[in-house]
Amino acid sequence: MRAQSSLEPIPHPDAQTGLAQWRELTRQANAAFDRRQFAHAQRLYRQALQTALALIAGSAFAACPDDCLAALVVAHHNVSETHRQRRDPVGTLEHLCLPHEALIRIAADPHAPDAARRRAVHHLSRTRLALLDWQTRHGACARTQALLRDGLSALSSLSADARH
Repeated sequence: MRAQSSLEPIPHPDAQTGLAQWRELTRQANAAFDRRQFAHAQRLYRQALQTALALIAGSAFAACPDDCLAALVVAHHNVSETHRQRRDPVGTLEHLCLPHEALIRIAADPHAPDAARRRAVHHLSRTRLALLDWQTRHGACARTQALLRDGLSALSSLSADARH
């Protein structure tokens, strides 16, 4: 199932512009996907992913980490879905793993703003479910097992930080 973009406009100009671009690319890709033009949809979803990565790397991330992280997860999951439709399990799994890895890094980064770390943990639940679903359908592999374990570790370390 493809993820839909439901982000609300936000006041930060860089974030507002970047997220508007991300939403438009995602809308176009969803339309191509619905027409079963999976190669075209994948190109557009990859452009949306590049936009989300730019948001995470720029000032927009500090201003609105939740929207930027949501865009990142949705973009990766949409690319993953196009790989699934094209019967490419390696690409499918790659784009389920990458956002989970990114969220773990952010959640565990003591230099990241607390709001970003908290939102990364929130979004880890979504990427965790996607990985568990993959394992249910395809079986466990070393990479998914390690990522699921690392994700739990990031959750518990952030919980420990919150108590101190």
